[in-house]
Order: sequence, then C-alpha cells, then structure tokens
Amino acid sequence: MSVADEYVATKYVLTAKIVAQKLVGVDKEGLFKGTNYRVAPLQTYKGHPPGTFSIYSENSSARFPMDVGKSYLLFVYRLNGQFIVDSCGWSDEVGKSDFALARLKNRNELANQPSHCWKGSSPVCVPDLRTK
Repeated sequence: MSVADEYVATKYVLTAKIVAQKLVGVDKEGLFKGTNYRVAPLQTYKGHPPGTFSIYSENSSARFPMDVGKSYLLFVYRLNGQFIVDSCGWSDEVGKSDFALARLKNRNELANQPSHCWKGSSPVCVPDLRTK
C-alpha cells in the first residue's frame, strides 16, 4: 500500500515517543495476549490525538513491537475500540522512516489522492506495487 493509501485509511498519523509498555491478558497456556504501549505525540500529521494514549499490539505474527524511549512514525487505526498499528504498513522507527516522512511533508496532497482502500471494519488496501 502506498503512503497516501495508509494516510487516508488511518485515524492518526504522528511521530511519538514510547513512554511505557504493559503486557496484557493471559491465555490458557499462560502467554500474554498483547502489549499496550503508552505513546506521547511529538508531531502530528493527521488527526488530533490525545496528549498521551495507548496503542495495542497483539502477541501474534501481526504484532508491532516498540521499545520504550524510542520514537516512531505511527499510522494509527481504530479497530474494535482500540488503537492499533498495521505491522505491514509504513509505521517504523523515526530513523527508518525517511521515505514516508518525506511524503508526509506534502500531506495536503496525500489527503486528496484517491485511495485504493476498501471501506470496512479493518484496514485492508490493494497493494500499490510502485511503493515500499
């Protein structure tokens, strides 16, 4: 998916510092179900996120692990009452996000580009093979 597609599909796009993490839920095998990351916005490109908020990452192949103290570019979705990040999208550590950050500088153009995303309960987009 292109940066524009993910931009259009998300609730928030921002850089944020991870200030805390908490393992949550335990399944019948004693494994944690996921992690809630507390994030503090640094710069916002889309939306109006709260001063700090939690992003949930499930303990599965779809998890998006983050380290406390590091800063990330985050494309944030709202799904089933929780904020999440698509591990296959453009979210990454700030130092590894030059391509996406360069496109976000022209975010007015991003918001007006046609999206290939399907509207529904989850963020699913048709891949754009010219990007990432």
